[in-house]
Amino acid sequence: SGAQLRYSYAVAGSDPVPVAAGGSVFFSPTQIGSNQTALFTVRNAGLSEATLIYISSADTGAVFSLLDLPPLPAKVQPGET
Repeated sequence: SGAQLRYSYAVAGSDPVPVAAGGSVFFSPTQIGSNQTALFTVRNAGLSEATLIYISSADTGAVFSLLDLPPLPAKVQPGET
């Protein structure tokens, strides 16, 4: 019943890693001055539409940036990402 969002991420073509609500994402060590990209996915495993209204990073050191975000608010239908 309702929307049930599932979160995951994949780094450098690896298999997706599930992220629990309120969980953390871990990156492999990266050389200073280099970049590493992670693809984040939100899937609606529920039975009703979900609306994403806000996407952010808790990075307080401005080390991370968010790119290619969808226009918000974004609707995620049941079974879709």
